[in-house]
Amino acid sequence: MFTATENMNRVDSEFIFHIYKILPVILSLLGATLSFLLYSFGSGLLVQLKLSVLGKKIYHFFNNTKQLLQNQISDFKNTFKQLRKFVKNSFFKEVIDTLSLL
Repeated sequence: MFTATENMNRVDSEFIFHIYKILPVILSLLGATLSFLLYSFGSGLLVQLKLSVLGKKIYHFFNNTKQLLQNQISDFKNTFKQLRKFVKNSFFKEVIDTLSLL
């Protein structure tokens, strides 16, 4: 099958250098290896990081984000419950009831 050169896309994976194709695999393996080595041989460093100011900020950031998501979900539930009062169609009421149960 012939494709004219003006119809070809320069970003097709056929024309990308091989290193760019395998870059996600390389970075994933590098991250897994680094985490294994830090866990095995650098546990003292990880404890110091955990007890440092930066480690505490990272810990609180992820915990507050989880709490924020829970607050947003409860706000959505309340919004759907209030929306149900104004909807007349029974199909949409069932959809709103389903969404408010999530």
